[in-house]
Amino acid sequence: MVSDSKNELFKHYHFYKNIAYKIIDIISFNIHDGVNPKETIFISGTPRSGSTWLMEILGTLPNYKTLLEPFHTEFFPEVKELGLTPRNYLDFEKDYPEIHDYIRRVIGGKKISQKPHYLDSQITNRLIADKLIVKCVRANRMLPYISKNFSLRQIYLIIRHPCAVISSQFERWATGYNMSKNLPLPKDLVINDILTIPEVNSNTILVNKIRKIDSTIELLAAIWAADNFVPLLHSKNYNWYIVPYEKLLLNEENELDKLFNAINEEATKKAKKIIREPSPVASKDYKSNVEKQLSKWRKKLSDEQINKILEITSWFGLDFYSKKLTPDYQALKNIR
Repeated sequence: MVSDSKNELFKHYHFYKNIAYKIIDIISFNIHDGVNPKETIFISGTPRSGSTWLMEILGTLPNYKTLLEPFHTEFFPEVKELGLTPRNYLDFEKDYPEIHDYIRRVIGGKKISQKPHYLDSQITNRLIADKLIVKCVRANRMLPYISKNFSLRQIYLIIRHPCAVISSQFERWATGYNMSKNLPLPKDLVINDILTIPEVNSNTILVNKIRKIDSTIELLAAIWAADNFVPLLHSKNYNWYIVPYEKLLLNEENELDKLFNAINEEATKKAKKIIREPSPVASKDYKSNVEKQLSKWRKKLSDEQINKILEITSWFGLDFYSKKLTPDYQALKNIR
């Protein structure tokens, strides 16, 4: 009974806290009437890739507030009306008037989340900040379209070892498909979304391999591959900044300076503190031992699972990750 009462209090607390946060965002919305999209920073990555950590680091910039997951249907119900899937590919050669307008409002600070996520200590900043950081784990395959059609301050793409990402997704079932752990991934939807990518669909051998994918581990590997294949394939044509998670973890201060230099800023004191601490959504032993953090997937995945993940990512030409803890940075550079 006591436990049930605590759970009810917890639910009520978060319910009213969510309402309060939305009111604060509405007030801020009316004060500023949006933001200048040319000052907006866009962070993209796969689920469990470190995108929240990166958002918190860059979120220390003065006058910036954050907007999380604008393509999450629970946070932004309008996404359902747009007919977007959890991993939509947008052909940068085509026009999508309604989707274009939605993205314009997102990066212009004209959208308010139904489930705002920020700390109590950030309330004042929510009210006064007139610049925006958008963080998303469902937009990798949209990046060429977004880059072509919108002028942003910077797009950051964070990448992380597929085995590390997938083992973490297994643990928390954070796949970006808004599903409970008791439900299987929607196989047909996952595969169809991948096959809408022209560079994939035009490769008959690759298409035949993808159509034979069946297990959850194979589906997650294919999702990771497609999520990173699209932005890496087109990165030479656009000005987004690629952040290897492992490099940021191992070479903190040097990589931190590069992150901020990409937007002609100096790394903030708060950013230097955050980079040594775990994100609220990261595991508790996040920074206690760097090598342990990087190698956790070796204990959580079987050899068979690891081999299957790396086999599927290699189908897409993404061989810069192997059984080593860090990527082959030269091979990554060659893809770009």
